[in-house]
Amino acid sequence: MPHKPRAISPKERVRQLSDSLHAWSRAYHQDDNPLVPDTVYDEALRELQRLESEHPELRAPDSPTRRVGAEARDNLAKHAHLRPMLSLANAFSMDEVRDFYKRAARYLQDESLLAKLEASEESRSTDCEIYPSIVEEKMDGLAMSLTYEKGLLTRATTRGDGEVGEDVTDNVRTVRDIPLRFEAEGTLSAPLEVRGEIYLDHKGFARINEELAKEGTKLFANPRNAAAGSTRLLNSRTTAKRPLRFAAYQIVAADKDIRVDQHETLETLRKLGFPVNPNFKLIRNLADFEKLSNQYLRVRQTGELGYDIDGLVLKIDSGDLQRRLGNIANSPRWGLAYKLPAMEALTVLEKIEVQVGRTGALTPVAHLKPVNLSGVVVSRATLHNQDQIDAKDVRVGDTVWVRRAGDVIPEIVKVDLTQRPPSATPYRLPTECPACGTRVTQDKSSVLCPSPTCPAKILERLRHFCSRRAMDVRGLGDQWIEAFYNDGWLRRVSDLYRLRDHRAEMEVREGLGEKSVEKMLNAIEASKAQTPARMLFGLGIDLVGETTAEELIKGSGGIRKLFSLSEEDLLALPNVGAETARTLREAMTDPKLLRELEDLEQLGVTGPFREVELANGPSDGPLAGQVFVITGTLKQSRDEIRDALKAMAATVTDSVSKKTNYLVAGEKAGSKLKKATDLGVRVLGQAELDEVLRTKKLPNY
Repeated sequence: MPHKPRAISPKERVRQLSDSLHAWSRAYHQDDNPLVPDTVYDEALRELQRLESEHPELRAPDSPTRRVGAEARDNLAKHAHLRPMLSLANAFSMDEVRDFYKRAARYLQDESLLAKLEASEESRSTDCEIYPSIVEEKMDGLAMSLTYEKGLLTRATTRGDGEVGEDVTDNVRTVRDIPLRFEAEGTLSAPLEVRGEIYLDHKGFARINEELAKEGTKLFANPRNAAAGSTRLLNSRTTAKRPLRFAAYQIVAADKDIRVDQHETLETLRKLGFPVNPNFKLIRNLADFEKLSNQYLRVRQTGELGYDIDGLVLKIDSGDLQRRLGNIANSPRWGLAYKLPAMEALTVLEKIEVQVGRTGALTPVAHLKPVNLSGVVVSRATLHNQDQIDAKDVRVGDTVWVRRAGDVIPEIVKVDLTQRPPSATPYRLPTECPACGTRVTQDKSSVLCPSPTCPAKILERLRHFCSRRAMDVRGLGDQWIEAFYNDGWLRRVSDLYRLRDHRAEMEVREGLGEKSVEKMLNAIEASKAQTPARMLFGLGIDLVGETTAEELIKGSGGIRKLFSLSEEDLLALPNVGAETARTLREAMTDPKLLRELEDLEQLGVTGPFREVELANGPSDGPLAGQVFVITGTLKQSRDEIRDALKAMAATVTDSVSKKTNYLVAGEKAGSKLKKATDLGVRVLGQAELDEVLRTKKLPNY
């Protein structure tokens, strides 16, 4: 007789499902190594939910179903910590960091080190040894204490006043970074607290605010507020939908102080399954810390971390020294928080100026009372459009928080309403173009000047045509383009090649001279040999960015051939969607543009009109046939990323479409990220991009 399979009891099946789900979740969220497809995970979770519904007594405190949240509560209960959660003393300069080690040496009666530190102070040098210390990133989130008993998560508490915090256990159980249990042996089986920071990375923060915007709900001002607000929600089912993260850094026991070396603590936490910020470093010299802090100033400005930090934490590594040093008041003698210069600052919005771009879009720009932000004096900030002004309720005269990230223009984060003057009134974009007086039109969230003769649009088109990535006319700066426009010499791009007729007048202009004019005219002459793709990009046709221009030229064989294609022919080209094809055909049948091209060729601009070899489809390479789009601020420049991807035979385009395979999205990714999400395009962040560039392989999903 065939062997009959043994019946499995609900209790045993619940245990099997729970063990599998815990293992799969840890592999996915902490090890970045998915063991099963999402469909398998979801099916197992649904089966476990069904069994627990039929047998409520089988639902354990660490059940994976608690990740989805519980019913809403009326309030947050208070709970005392096993041991007080201390606050680190702050330092804002290298002198204060040196003073921290001097205090420690003095307390430990370490005369040798104290003498060295004092000598370095006198010589104004940082080349001085210190107690070996661990430097950790000071995550900008919500401090959290997790209580475990025999390895089982029983409570999660906010810092509160250091003695008593808010019980947010139901919410914290939904954070997938946090183990609901771990294998506890020896001292780790006794009641203990794992302390760390709940935070949101930039992508998670953007996702939450996008969802709130769709709901018409007030947006969070920054990732820290979003993390704190999400953790304190009374309905943990809402918390479960938010991509909160956790980074652990300390273990505290109830009955005694666990004092192993800090690097060992971090390693223990990692082995137990807790995420630990991987960027901690051991330093032995003040100069090492100074170098590291300077690196973080640059790193934080580029946004390449992918999350916010507000400083660095210094901890003397030795557990024995930590025990001997102990605490003073509410701060440990063995730890220090070094604050990096503020990335946000308060200042006054003095006026709003409206700029008109080459497409006619009206963009409001805030003029600010100058303020020092991360070592840079900031006096302007973008306001994007009317929707952004309304959402933040920004008014002239307001005191505002300004943020700077990367090399982009700073932006206004929020208004300090407590300092709003009584005279401040809501701001509206003008109904007429500030440059030409034409009545503006509305196109979705954009306000546009429709006039083809608007001087601001003409100037911006001329500047774009001459820019480095287009025709690269060096020596002809913005001020001279505007001056020659005002003189009546420049009205169209073809007029650039007639400027030689005004040479004598140019040479007597203040600020120019014979040599400057010669250099300028030579650069204009040299641009006649530029490539077809550069000129196509320089013409400023809507939706035709630098990469799209290259693809169009390669796909058609040149500007002349491109302009002869029908809309159907354009759609047959690689990576050309319906909207781009329609926009191109409108431009290609514009009599003014066609006359301009004829003039350019007659004036000797021959390089852009030469025929090029047709692309023969994707070449050999690890990314052949894959279409990428790049958006947002990343640690590499877009040119570097594009060149690296192309070297692996990838196609890089400017706009997201159904043909796009991957969107590389950095900080402040906007409409392209939303469109990619709507179309189901796979999104790569900084970490995934780095892996692709390092391994020269497609991401492993």
